[in-house]
Formats: sequence, structure tokens, C-alpha cells
Amino acid sequence: MMTKENILEIAHKLAHIYEDDTPFLMRKNSEAFVIGNAMKTAVKIYDYTLDFETETGEINQERFQNKRITPRRNLTIVDTIYRLFIIFYNVNEDRTVVPRTEEELLYICEAQYEAALTLIKDVVGATLEIKSTDLENVTPDSLTKTLAEIIDNHPETFNEAEIHFQMAHSGTQKQEESDQGEVTYFAKLDAYSQMAQYVGKILKMRPNDILDNWGVAELIVTFGTYRNEESYQNFLEWKSLDIETKKKVKRPEPFAVKFYTNEDLFEEEQEVN
Repeated sequence: MMTKENILEIAHKLAHIYEDDTPFLMRKNSEAFVIGNAMKTAVKIYDYTLDFETETGEINQERFQNKRITPRRNLTIVDTIYRLFIIFYNVNEDRTVVPRTEEELLYICEAQYEAALTLIKDVVGATLEIKSTDLENVTPDSLTKTLAEIIDNHPETFNEAEIHFQMAHSGTQKQEESDQGEVTYFAKLDAYSQMAQYVGKILKMRPNDILDNWGVAELIVTFGTYRNEESYQNFLEWKSLDIETKKKVKRPEPFAVKFYTNEDLFEEEQEVN
């Protein structure tokens, strides 16, 4: 069984993910933002251990080594986290998103135990590249503890999911419908493939090599840097035009991708609220 302590630990960790400044991507309509410290682009690789219970009640441990979140897999993982947040966050009538109280959280996890466990299983399975059907015999305690490890190891992935969860429920970001009919922000978004195509062309690399071997932070910072070099050059060329020609040509943005620190994002949210 999932314990009260397991659930409250996850809620506590989610409440502190913004303390980590590993870069993550935020998209708002047609604009792209890289949030975090652009120097933190190292690829993160971790090992995990899951406890499987046999029919006789014995516990067998299985180790999953060298697990990373690649750009190709990131959206799938973020999508599972996005759906998990409905357990831990409450959407108020005024469309603000706030963490659930301890009482609300424990009630939901008790009243909808199997649904909550399935959502946790989806996140763990997507991160460790395991089919949900292969996690049926993993103990709930092991699942929740592994989820806590994933939050510790990849807070930027949870930051990405949370910012879009807030935007979607506040009405500032359009949601999409997946093939299964579930409403989700990420179902038809393939930003990382587009970025890999762009960066691959510049570096003369196969996009697949980038999607399968780079880290997410590495890709979004590299893409943002190259894209801004291009957009700033376009801006300078526009700026050099005579006045009459400028009137006929749309003014390009100097920087196509905005780089924000966590503090910049927090200050902007405070101003909006």
C-alpha cells in the first residue's frame, strides 16, 4: 500500500522543484522560453531499483541502469507528469492552481487509490522505459519511492510539466486532445524534434543522434543560442534598411528564444497576479 508518508513526501518534493535551476522549456503560444541556468546542461544519468513481489510474497529487486531523459522521450514523460498533477494540485474557481491541502491529498489517494497508483506507475514506467503491464507486481512503496527519486533527479522535467499545467488551467495556453481522447497540453507538440532538426543542420549531425543521446537542457540551450544568433542577425539587417523599406517589412524579433532565470519567471508571475 502507498503510505501517508509516501504521498506527503512526494507533495513536499513537488513544492520545492522550483529551487532547482536546471533549464527547462516553456512555450506560450508561438513564443519559446528557456527557464533556468543556461550553464547547467550536463546529461543526467541515473540507476534505479524496483521491488517486485512474487505470488508467494517474496520480494525480488531489479535494477535499471543508465537511465536518462532524452529529448525524444521528454514529451511522453512530461505528459504523464502533467496528468499526475491532478492529484497534487487543485484548480480553484478563479482558475488559479494551488497545492492541495494535506487532508485533500490523503482523501483523494484513499478514495481513488487505484487511479492514483496508476498515474504514479505511468510516470515511473515512462521514465525507466518500462511498459505499465510490466509494473503490475511492483510494490506501491517501491513505486512511490522511485517517483520521489525521479523528482530529485529531474526537477526540471516536473517544472516543465507544472508550468504548462498552470497555464492550461488558467486559460493562457491551449490544450490538445490525444488519440485516446484525453485532454493534454503535449499530445500534438513535437518541439524537440523541430529543435533537433535545426541544431542538426547547423552542426551537421543526424537529428536522431541528438534526440537519442543529448540531454533536454543541452538541446534547448543550444537551440536557443543558435536561433538567437540567427534572429539577431535578421534584426540587424532589418535595422539597416531605409525607412520606406522598413515600413514594408515586418520587424523581426531580436531574440527568438527568451532566456529567463527562475527568479525572472517568479517576478513576472507576481506582476501578472
